[in-house]
Amino acid sequence: MKVEDINIREVFTSNSKKTIEINIATRNFAVNSSAPETSESCKLVCFPYTLATKAFLGIKKYFVGSSFDSVEEVDALLKELDPTNDFNGIGGNLAFAISSALLKALAKSEGVQVHEYLGKRKSDMPAPLGQVLVTPKIGFSEMMLFPARERDFSKSASLLNSVRNDFVQPANLHSALAELSKFTTPLSLRIGVRLAVPYDTKDGRYVYPKEKMNAQEHMLFIQEIAKDYPVSYIEDPFYKEDFVLPATLTHRLPTRIVAGNELYSNDISRLDTGTRIKSTNGIVITPHEAGTITGTINLVEKARKHNMAIVMSCINNVDDNLAAQLAVGLRCDFAKIAFDSNSIAKVNELIRISEAP
Repeated sequence: MKVEDINIREVFTSNSKKTIEINIATRNFAVNSSAPETSESCKLVCFPYTLATKAFLGIKKYFVGSSFDSVEEVDALLKELDPTNDFNGIGGNLAFAISSALLKALAKSEGVQVHEYLGKRKSDMPAPLGQVLVTPKIGFSEMMLFPARERDFSKSASLLNSVRNDFVQPANLHSALAELSKFTTPLSLRIGVRLAVPYDTKDGRYVYPKEKMNAQEHMLFIQEIAKDYPVSYIEDPFYKEDFVLPATLTHRLPTRIVAGNELYSNDISRLDTGTRIKSTNGIVITPHEAGTITGTINLVEKARKHNMAIVMSCINNVDDNLAAQLAVGLRCDFAKIAFDSNSIAKVNELIRISEAP
């Protein structure tokens, strides 16, 4: 596939912040791909539009008129242009926008969608891991639900959205878990929680709204939650620099998925550390924070090699459906979704893919 032209433009996220979008033009078609806003734990250096444009103009010549046969070839060029681990030369957001735009172009040049280009099979739809409540004020960061048995994505997503709409704002953590538990048995659902509880590095305690817990107290509290409620998925249970305590929890709760999100921060070297000591049996991957599509694929492949449950985050603040396509094409176990402006386009895309013949 030959690139006839490549350009950059300024677009907006769902929360009205500026970001970049890359446009790729070939002889027969054009595609666009934008860079979502990154989280605080992201290891990449991301540039504002002005600096990203300057960096883009410096590398544009390497793409115009060039032919690419694979996304690995594209990403190898990006790493040649900026060999730093965090893309501090051209910006991680620019690297991802170029990498993902060219992936879309490669797929379109073969007349298929991205998930088909990456090797989607009909049975490979991920299960929806649906955000029901964002709850930092009551202790945990997020409350989620996912189907225990139902594999029809559209039916599952509809069910999760109905529960979300019926859910009453809880007064505290236990009331939230108790309320969610009412839906689990009759609807064959399971509860997921993302802790990410603030950690005071000075005294080594986890800071809840009305108390602080040391590491051992925090560990026991999580175990009690898993015992008292049908919690089957636990994300970011400990401080992001602690790889040992998650390994202990994973060992103590062998029937639950303990997933690292900030723990791994989409960094293959951190995943290497985690797999060596079996920190978790699950990982959350955010594609645009991995730097390139190849970086995302490498994370998925390493996690799968170690039998980890793979969760593709489809929650970001751009109107781009790539994360949904990747969740299917890379055969992820779960697609983490929300029913709001940050995710609804991806949810609808997953529904369309699931219902395609």
